[in-house]
Amino acid sequence: AESMEDPYKVDWQSGETETDSKGKPARRPTKTEAFMMPDGSLYERHYYVPLPEEVEELRRLIGLARPAWQDEEVMNIIREETAAYFHGQKSLETVTGLIDNRVGLYMNER
Repeated sequence: AESMEDPYKVDWQSGETETDSKGKPARRPTKTEAFMMPDGSLYERHYYVPLPEEVEELRRLIGLARPAWQDEEVMNIIREETAAYFHGQKSLETVTGLIDNRVGLYMNER
């Protein structure tokens, strides 16, 4: 909340909000990273203080989020079959094939 109090750059001498090349208030960066590209050019990535409307949009999207899969039987199949993979008893290809077959059968029986 504190970092969002003033999302725009402020001139330290005048106290006025700085503007960008288009005359709009300039966003206050929180971090800048620079990367040297293979061709020798410099790429910069800037991170900015979020605007209140961006925070509200993110909160709205989070509120809309729902689990992608809610079928407990499918999750049980995945847990059962992946256990053998994680214990080194079966290959990934074998386990994914078994999961695919079992889930396919289950879905066809529904």
